[in-house]
Amino acid sequence: MTRLQQLLAAAAKAAEVADAAARVAWPVDAHVIVRNQRYGHEPTEFMASVVGAGVSITMLGNSAHAYVTVNVRNHKTEKVSARYPDINVAGLPSVRIADPVPEEGAAARVCRTCACTDTRACPGGCWWVEADLCSACAPQAGGAHG
Repeated sequence: MTRLQQLLAAAAKAAEVADAAARVAWPVDAHVIVRNQRYGHEPTEFMASVVGAGVSITMLGNSAHAYVTVNVRNHKTEKVSARYPDINVAGLPSVRIADPVPEEGAAARVCRTCACTDTRACPGGCWWVEADLCSACAPQAGGAHG
């Protein structure tokens, strides 16, 4: 086996392992929170669903490195975009698994301070820091309302 063949085999193995891990960590249809921030603006968040996950492999010397890309569909706009979970936006991952969506007929989550919900977030976005308190209202999260 040539050196190139050995490196390609290592890359293929790394891709296989990373792809399996990505499928477990980012299952299709999982609800996620996507976090964006434009230069000079506050971070915003939106709810989305995972439509797939991909893996990129980079060879550096003798080691292979895998990078996960999560493809998500925005619940409001239906647009699909690629996100990178290992990148942080203002201290939180650019994409993270959301709390489970309540079953049909179950009580919806409502913030005790501003009355935002899972489907109607605060302007600029928010997330749950307690069962009934959003990040925009939580003083410890530096919330805009709190």
